[in-house]
Amino acid sequence: MPPALVGTVLLTLRGRGVGKGELVRRLDWLCDRVRAKGGRVAHFYRSPTDQVVDRALDVLGPKLVGVISGLAEPTYYAVDRFQLSFYRNMLIHLFITEALVSVAMYTKIKQGGGPTNQRITYEALRNQVSFLSQVCCDSYFSCIIILTSHSFSVANLSSPRRVSLRTWKTP
Repeated sequence: MPPALVGTVLLTLRGRGVGKGELVRRLDWLCDRVRAKGGRVAHFYRSPTDQVVDRALDVLGPKLVGVISGLAEPTYYAVDRFQLSFYRNMLIHLFITEALVSVAMYTKIKQGGGPTNQRITYEALRNQVSFLSQVCCDSYFSCIIILTSHSFSVANLSSPRRVSLRTWKTP
């Protein structure tokens, strides 16, 4: 739904505001990503994205999304990040694989040191993602990440009737 998409975009900005034109552009990009992941995006009788954004902002209201006027275009920002995350959580499950890989890589970077200390082998990355998959997926997302030498797959086991498997090739 549009409020979930708008909330997600605003929460990715980490305190910065976003102009209306950029918000529309980012929303279009996110809709494309959601569809590419097999998710569905509500359409409103083929309304232009800027009108859909306006409706979503009305639904979210001023307690969740603030607006700065007096600039070249209205600029929006997250007022209550905690409550806005409720909307973002409606689509976060679509990006769990990328999140686990990113967290594994980020963990290595946060260990510090120069660029040579921040490199990670594929085997170490695979082990870290496997560990994170077991910790997170078994209890929260009910999925299994399967890593091979040249690809990784996610089996979504959240519904006993529907098991989906997605595979991504690694360079």
